[in-house]
Amino acid sequence: MQEMVALKERIPEQYHIMDRTPVTPSPESLARGARLYTRHCAACHGPWGEGDGLAAAALPAPPASFLDREHSDFYGPGEKYWIIGEGIVEAAMPGFSDQLSPRDRWDLVNFILELQRQAETKGNED
Repeated sequence: MQEMVALKERIPEQYHIMDRTPVTPSPESLARGARLYTRHCAACHGPWGEGDGLAAAALPAPPASFLDREHSDFYGPGEKYWIIGEGIVEAAMPGFSDQLSPRDRWDLVNFILELQRQAETKGNED
């Protein structure tokens, strides 16, 4: 938790107040986000966002599980967007602002939020 607080303190204020994405999570946005996630995120965060990707064991810190409610609720959409762009040096997470456009990063946030929503829906069905 201490690391999460320290990271949150580094995120500029304008990202803290973004409580939704400016890109509608349409089927097109979610499909783009899924493709980007598979290409850039799944190796570490796992195919379903559980932090269990094939490369996870080699990292200095475990990748975030997007399905962990404590983590998911701690960072809002704007903060997730900033983290994708800037990365987390101490966790060996690269920043993607040079590789992904702002639209791409918002599509990724939409997809991550959709992974969380699907996990919650599935959990409620069990």
